[in-house]
Amino acid sequence: MSYTFNTLPTITMPEKANNPVIYELLSNYTYGAKWNIVFDSNNNCITMGNYTKTDYKDCEYVLNVTDEGVYIEGSSYPALMHGFISFLEHIKYSDRSEEHT
Repeated sequence: MSYTFNTLPTITMPEKANNPVIYELLSNYTYGAKWNIVFDSNNNCITMGNYTKTDYKDCEYVLNVTDEGVYIEGSSYPALMHGFISFLEHIKYSDRSEEHT
């Protein structure tokens, strides 16, 4: 499964994540893509698109990526950031314009 965005993606993050490092990480890992970042929650959860919530049970964090969205939840804020970095490390860049040259 993979979640693909072709337009300005919206990502929802906890208020604690509202700092320049998050903006820089998203920009650098996505080759300068612009993001609509919404900081509106106090829980340890990051979402994109039409995500599917998954229980992390006894794990540090859960990362669920489907064709429709992304769901990351951590047992704590540091655990959430571990899940976020794992998500960033799995981003694959595709320049579809190269396919048509």
